[in-house]
Order: sequence, then C-alpha cells, then structure tokens
Amino acid sequence: RTFNPQAILLLLLVHSALSAPFLSRLPSAAVSPRSDDEDPNMKVKAVGGMVSLFDPSEAAYDRYAAAIAATEPLRASRDEQAMKSVPFLSRVFMNKDSICSASNCDRFPSVRELCTLHIVKSSRAIRGLGLTVAQFNAISRKVAADDELKRRGMEQADLYKI
Repeated sequence: RTFNPQAILLLLLVHSALSAPFLSRLPSAAVSPRSDDEDPNMKVKAVGGMVSLFDPSEAAYDRYAAAIAATEPLRASRDEQAMKSVPFLSRVFMNKDSICSASNCDRFPSVRELCTLHIVKSSRAIRGLGLTVAQFNAISRKVAADDELKRRGMEQADLYKI
C-alpha cells in the first residue's frame, strides 16, 4: 500500500490544529530573500515564529490563511468522495461547484453524510487555529470583497501548505 505524502502532511496539519493552537507551535523560520528575488510590493514578516505576509495587527487574517490551508484539502477530498458516491448519470449533470447543495443532500444520503462530516472536521480545524466559525465566516466575507486581501490571504495559505 502506498501513502500520499500530501495526505500525510494534511493529517499532521489537522492533528496539530485539533490538539493545540497551530500557529504557536510552528518552528521559527528565518527567510532572507535574495536581492534578485525581492518583490517591492510584498512585505514578509515573522508572525508567531512563522513567515507571514500579514502584520502582527492582522493576526486574524494570518490564522484565516492557515485555516484555508488546513480545510481546502478536506473540501477537495469531500468533493471527490461525494462525486464517487453519486450514480454516474446523476454525476454527469451535477454542478461540481455545489456538491453540498440542499437538493443533492436530499437526493443522496451519502452526499449529506460527507458534507456533514466535512463541516465537523473543518469546524474543528478552524477552532484549533484560534478562530470561531463565525469569525472565519466574517473574515471570508471581508476577503471576498477585497481583491488585495484575497491575494495576500491565498499567498499566505500557500506558504502554510509548503
């Protein structure tokens, strides 16, 4: 049996997020970009011992980015499993972007179960990273309305995935 390294990393990330605040346990990292790599528009700082694109006053956005990094693989896995659980003909006509829609959950109990499990796992990861689900949702709305904030958040989430 082979193991997917990304899946193992995700398990470690989620386990860390569920057992204690994730960001406070990350190892210190020092990053000194070479002069030819520097982007004058990008400000990189260390927040909580981890390289961050956010100022310490923006710690909630930093935690939000960590939550995105932790929950995105959970969402992708849920979507993949949910699509496999649906009959082929239904799958062909289904909108893949809204797998957990009310109509899909009503029609397919397996989809409802996977979507419910995803909510539980994601909520645990979000709370483990120091945010409430309400805070996460409020930040999501702010990020959706601000393209620059969205870009920085996604870049920070990518840093956490590394």
